[in-house]
Amino acid sequence: MAASLATLQARKEALEKVMASGQLQVRFADRTVVYRSMEEMTQALALLEKQIAATEGRKRTRQIRVNSVKGWF
Repeated sequence: MAASLATLQARKEALEKVMASGQLQVRFADRTVVYRSMEEMTQALALLEKQIAATEGRKRTRQIRVNSVKGWF
């Protein structure tokens, strides 16, 4: 069952709030999730952002950086 946009955004806000406080435990509704590290929380946040974008119908944004040097050093 896919979560609604409001639910996904609420989960994202709760996760961001806990990340800002430095804790590894998130409570949402009647659930509690304990993460092992901030890296794992960052991955969960990226997944939530991806799900929100898909629910809103947005495409994934990509960033390409080009660096070039002309001449000799």
